[in-house]
Amino acid sequence: MAKKAYVYSGTDWVPLASEVTDLTAYSTSTEIANTYATKADNGLVHINTTSLSAATAHQVNSLFSSTYTNYLVALVLKANSGGTNVDIRLSASGTPSSISYYHNLIRMQYSGASVNGQSATNTSYFRIHNDLGTNQASASFYLGSPFVSEKSSFTTMMNGVSETNQGISMSGGYHNQALSYDGLYIFTGGANTISGTLSVYGLKV
Repeated sequence: MAKKAYVYSGTDWVPLASEVTDLTAYSTSTEIANTYATKADNGLVHINTTSLSAATAHQVNSLFSSTYTNYLVALVLKANSGGTNVDIRLSASGTPSSISYYHNLIRMQYSGASVNGQSATNTSYFRIHNDLGTNQASASFYLGSPFVSEKSSFTTMMNGVSETNQGISMSGGYHNQALSYDGLYIFTGGANTISGTLSVYGLKV
């Protein structure tokens, strides 16, 4: 047998079907707003994923815009033969910035039982990895303010799988010109090729 539904009126329980025609009588707009307010959709927003297949270079356009200030680039890569470097340039309208505006402030690599570091200024690229091997490796690449006309910064963490050793590598630096860029150019700087995926996410705050 069906059961009657009741609602509390504030002073007593009353039958819902016969007494309640408008729920606003039992809740204030403030209560509704506090309980059911739409939460801000913060976090990572996927923009683009592209594949690299036996490539010495790969250009991706229309990644950065005024919608987001900062971005996260996720890389899953491997060299197809031998060891190879992996470098990235910022690009505008499909044209990579190849002038020596990049400053790799520090790059540290832990491999085996040893730690080594390098630093460089006035280079024509951001160095992501040295001597990438044929095993799959991944990297997290944080890019600050590429589209805004400011000096873009980057920080990278990679599981540093090289041709001869396994470890992790970290790097960071900046682009020493207050220019606006909307794309990325990833390349090996030589004849060796790489395969994998490159995904870009906007950081919504």
